[in-house]
Amino acid sequence: MVLAMAIHSRSLVLLAVLLASMSLLSSCAGFRTPDQKILREFEDAGIPVTIGFEQAAGYRVRVLRSADESVPQVLFIHGAPGSIDDSRTYFEIEELTNRASLVAYDRPGYGYSDFGDVETSLEAQAAVARDLIEPGAVIVGHSFGATIALRMAMDYPEDLAGVIILAGVSAAEYEKIWWFNRPMEWPVFNWMLGGAWRSSNTEKLSHLEELPLFDPLWDEIRTPVIIIHGTRDRLVPYENAPYAARRIGSDFAELITLEDEDHFILWTQRDLVVERILDLLGE
Repeated sequence: MVLAMAIHSRSLVLLAVLLASMSLLSSCAGFRTPDQKILREFEDAGIPVTIGFEQAAGYRVRVLRSADESVPQVLFIHGAPGSIDDSRTYFEIEELTNRASLVAYDRPGYGYSDFGDVETSLEAQAAVARDLIEPGAVIVGHSFGATIALRMAMDYPEDLAGVIILAGVSAAEYEKIWWFNRPMEWPVFNWMLGGAWRSSNTEKLSHLEELPLFDPLWDEIRTPVIIIHGTRDRLVPYENAPYAARRIGSDFAELITLEDEDHFILWTQRDLVVERILDLLGE
């Protein structure tokens, strides 16, 4: 009994230290950059963009758009925690911006979109993303954003030219729940979290109920889905990728396995991502 209490007490101390560190990180970085700084950086680089709030499926979300609206759209959906910042470097790639109008947004609960008040329904999140694009768009989702992109492929297949899933969660059985995730929802600890971490933790736990809702919807996918995942991903296990490929089927799914690659392929495999975006855009 004494040993068990000591172990429990040590776990709570470790959790408190972890939360304090996460709160400090969130307060310093916040996983979000103010509009004026973003605009100034793009202006200095000679890249025309717009940024501002838009209404989407009943939510007020901050959206970054490249200037050319005469070409097909590419929508980037960030993970958790995350924001518009995650995909900003893609707006600097001339090969991509010559072919597409790029769109990125702060998902509800992140960045400047109701910071700290996350929407846990994947159906609702997919509806928000759908409202930000015109038919014929390519969707690029990373991590939890990839899970939303999958739901878009299920709910709006006729509106999409293709979907790229980067290190995405696709099944509840492969959602990695850490020892601290549930205690972080306790009020005594939850108040210590910054908004980005609070949204991220709540969203992660919600997947245990949300992902089983995919089961009757996999057959609705009728648009190309490219699934890219690293075998050394410690945050979203690789098993998610072949699972999704099997459920979608070979008519629409392509699985790209990256040996010895980790979770952060949105950044480390940028050339590959751009290549596959251009493939989906076609001529």
